[in-house]
Amino acid sequence: MNETDLVELLRERADFPDHGHRTRVEGVRAKVRRSRWRQAGAVAVAIVLVLGGVLVGLPRGQSPDPADHPRLPAYLDGYTFPTSVSAALPTKKANLYYTPKDETFRLHAYCLIGDRSSVGIRITVNDKVWYDGACPRIGTMIAPPRDAWTAFGIQFGRAVRIEATLPAPPADTGDWGFRVAEEVPLADYPFPPRPERLAVLPEDEPALARSNPEHPEGQFETRFRWAETGGLDLWLNSPGRVRVFVNGVEVLTATFWTYDLHTASTAPVAEWPRLHGLDLKPDEEVTLVVIPERTSGQWRVTRWPAPPR
Repeated sequence: MNETDLVELLRERADFPDHGHRTRVEGVRAKVRRSRWRQAGAVAVAIVLVLGGVLVGLPRGQSPDPADHPRLPAYLDGYTFPTSVSAALPTKKANLYYTPKDETFRLHAYCLIGDRSSVGIRITVNDKVWYDGACPRIGTMIAPPRDAWTAFGIQFGRAVRIEATLPAPPADTGDWGFRVAEEVPLADYPFPPRPERLAVLPEDEPALARSNPEHPEGQFETRFRWAETGGLDLWLNSPGRVRVFVNGVEVLTATFWTYDLHTASTAPVAEWPRLHGLDLKPDEEVTLVVIPERTSGQWRVTRWPAPPR
């Protein structure tokens, strides 16, 4: 089963709009990524893009979808959705005009069609295909294609036409639509209510650094002799951002938005000279600094073994 299959399976078993599968997939992805790194030394690079702007117009036969739509979260994974368009079958096409204010661009599409976990959707921007793929009941974030800013003729202050089509819906009735996503600064993002109990962090690996229970947002600094290491893992059980520095160089930044068990990993240490200019030697003294922001739970930084030579 590949990652796409796993996501779809979790989506099928999820009760809308529960997004717990996102965290579970994060954990599985981290383990798969570490395994691949240890075997082949591959490096994964994540690029996050967002959209900002103003709604310009809305064609007839469609309705604006307010941010507090009863079936959709107003905030999700660091974004909010100030503008949107919704439709009901048999309408299969909807569009809006949007004026970008920067180079970031992201959409969120959702399809509540029959009992299907997802249906196909095609989205175009300025009449060029932006996305052609699955539209789940719980919704999906859609990042821009590569070189989208120039390839799609997007310019500051000029409205773009965004159109979505359901090519072959499997039912005659259902609600669907898409929303423009705007990034919310971490300081302003409304986290969900804190649960009575937080997830327990794994203790199977010794911690290089850990949070202070009395001051979960407190900065941590330590010095130690470097040992041969495959990479570093971060574990966190609350929303917030954590930045990890080695000898003053940032090797990991991770941001989470829910009270779940989260994990993130650095690139393999073997790649640090190329990525970060860090070429650490065994027994060299290093300084590890961890800077949390808006965390309210516990975090740990551990290391995973170097691959056998």
